[in-house]
Amino acid sequence: MWIGCGYDCSRLVFMDPMTRTSQALALWGWLAGMMLAALTASAGCSAEWTTEGRFDRGLVVVLPGVEGISALNLDICYGLAGGGLDWAIELRDWSGLLGPLGNQGDRKRNRKIAAEIGEHIVAYQDEHPGRSVVLIGHSGGTAIAVWIAEAMPEGRQVDGVILLASSLSQGYNLIPALEKSSRGIVNFYSHRDGVLAGFSSPGPLTMDGQHALAAGKFGFEWTGPGGRSWAYQRLYQIIWDKRMERLGHMGGHAGYTDQRFAGKVLAPLVMQGVWSQQGINDIIVEALKPPPASQPDTQPDTQPASPTTAP
Repeated sequence: MWIGCGYDCSRLVFMDPMTRTSQALALWGWLAGMMLAALTASAGCSAEWTTEGRFDRGLVVVLPGVEGISALNLDICYGLAGGGLDWAIELRDWSGLLGPLGNQGDRKRNRKIAAEIGEHIVAYQDEHPGRSVVLIGHSGGTAIAVWIAEAMPEGRQVDGVILLASSLSQGYNLIPALEKSSRGIVNFYSHRDGVLAGFSSPGPLTMDGQHALAAGKFGFEWTGPGGRSWAYQRLYQIIWDKRMERLGHMGGHAGYTDQRFAGKVLAPLVMQGVWSQQGINDIIVEALKPPPASQPDTQPDTQPASPTTAP
């Protein structure tokens, strides 16, 4: 399932060398900034998010980007809790000692860690049978989220996977993860994400090791033989909308981590027991409603239209 509009990606694939170089430099600058953010952020998550009472209601696992735990992913957790989510919220640091570039490139290690987190989820399911588990990944953490789902053993699934500004390649095969996610996968992406533009330029590879268009900028596309796989009917893709600026998301790489976006969009999405195109549309429309007239709004006072489903 897709939400969005058509876009001519070819003009970015075959861009002139100067543009490609500038986008690669933007990506390198982002990675350096994220290393600084990780060093200045508090580690771990609030103890009040991991009480036994919360574990009894469900579990959300938040996977940070290649920077590791930082103010960005902590804001996702605060936003989820502030948005009314009463499940346990775990912020899992999967990063290593080599910094963002090492975290980005060590695919063997990253898949091993994803499998270990999957084992943790299985143990949680054994202790709390019938409780939901939803994975939320940002940037590089989206690959970890997908690989956790892929690594779930036979007969086990997570409930859903939410991807924010994914640095997986556009053509990455999501079928194994979709088959291990009972609700499916929701991918939020933005053509304004300048950080992810650098992956199709000389510079860092995507999390799955490609110089390719990133799914967090252009969405996922089925590249297998024949028509689109039936499993992709449970892939829901949400393109950035200018009205999301009301929620602190200006279209860039970090916009999805704003507490307002997490509270108004991600928390209701986690709590929605079954995902469907209409149900997700309803959450987005409700979140994008302008505030009442008594509350000044710096954005144009336009009524949100239902997102358009692209073919």
